[in-house]
Amino acid sequence: MKSPDIPGRFKTVLLTLAAGMLVAVATGNLSGAPVLVTPLVVALAVGLLVGGLLVPLGNRVAGRLLDRGRLPSLLALTGLARRPSTRQLILALTAAGALLAFGASTLVLGQANRVAATKAATGAPVRMLAIDVPGLVEPQNLVRVVDQVDPQRRHLAPVYQVRSGSSDGPVTLVGEPATMSRITSKVNGIDPWAALRGAPSGAGALPAVVSSWSAPASEGSFSAPSLRVQDADYSVVSRVPIIPGAGENTVITPLAPQLRTADRRDLSAEIWSDGSDPALEQRARSALVAAGYTSVTVERASTTQRRLDESASAYGLQLGLVVAAGSVVVAVLVLVAVLSSQAAGRRRDRAALERAGVSRGVLGRAGRLETALTVAPLLLGGAVGWLGARLAAPSIPWFTQPPPFPVAQETPPVLPAVLAVGAGLVVVAVVALVAGRGKESA
Repeated sequence: MKSPDIPGRFKTVLLTLAAGMLVAVATGNLSGAPVLVTPLVVALAVGLLVGGLLVPLGNRVAGRLLDRGRLPSLLALTGLARRPSTRQLILALTAAGALLAFGASTLVLGQANRVAATKAATGAPVRMLAIDVPGLVEPQNLVRVVDQVDPQRRHLAPVYQVRSGSSDGPVTLVGEPATMSRITSKVNGIDPWAALRGAPSGAGALPAVVSSWSAPASEGSFSAPSLRVQDADYSVVSRVPIIPGAGENTVITPLAPQLRTADRRDLSAEIWSDGSDPALEQRARSALVAAGYTSVTVERASTTQRRLDESASAYGLQLGLVVAAGSVVVAVLVLVAVLSSQAAGRRRDRAALERAGVSRGVLGRAGRLETALTVAPLLLGGAVGWLGARLAAPSIPWFTQPPPFPVAQETPPVLPAVLAVGAGLVVVAVVALVAGRGKESA
């Protein structure tokens, strides 16, 4: 079997470019749009190497298959290896598999990252902000409203947010730990309020949980705003990566130790809801107005989620899957063209083998095995695409405007890649079987 020639310059440039891009992505020195095309370039390089090794490896394996009497496997392998157009088909199928796996993995991971960003930014499915323009409402009125409409705390939680006089000073988020654990969103399964349940106050300091990405203090005691006019001392009992619904320099602390003596008016009074009972939320809004609040503003996590899903970065990931589907179409067209160009030779080979005494059953098995080997590069490309997504994940622009907190996961799921490549494999295999039989019988 003679190996088909391939331009040496093209081979050198592609392999060099693939190696350089792979190293740059792995070391974090490549970002933006070039990251998204790296799996394609690497897949083409892998397909080129596989195509180049097909003939020498085929020659080596063919002798062993002949010695063992495995005629169908021998015929399938030699049928592929001795046809020059097989190499182009390998390139097309490897690229299609890589784009399918990369597109599906990054699309699903991007959606998961946007969901996590929404939870981290909003804190709860619904937040009702009670506006007190004159500053005359007693802080305790917020708790009285929740006691009135949801005394069991099944769906609603009273929350206070108190800011410092300076823009970069600490911010205190005050709530009921047990209620907040049930109602607030969890980012990556972490519940920051759990550490405050039953946490004792030490040496006159109130217990507090801080976030690792932006904390007024990492350990020991510190001073921060409270529900009283004077600041209070807090003691760090736990650090978590993210506190959902909290911004920079925010700490969370239990409500009970501060509620009775609360006398501060320049605070944000809120009710957080799990979003499961709209009628209850409406009653809470009416009760807030009746309690003296000027108005109530409602913020919904679904609005934030929709804004992220309609961002340029989200559309870019969706476009990647469209491009992957297009690559499958191209691979199918290449497959049909290759089979068409090989049709006359295949018919001559089949006739010669039948005259030599090879049974139709053996020829049928050889044809099916050749079809399987033909579409196998799609699986190889899928593996390259998923690995490319894993390496490129830290550099992929998941958000048009990245959030300040580290919320993005960097391990793409395997199942979407498997399903996408599997679907592409079925399409290509069916086309290969139908087109192959049609050309041979023509």
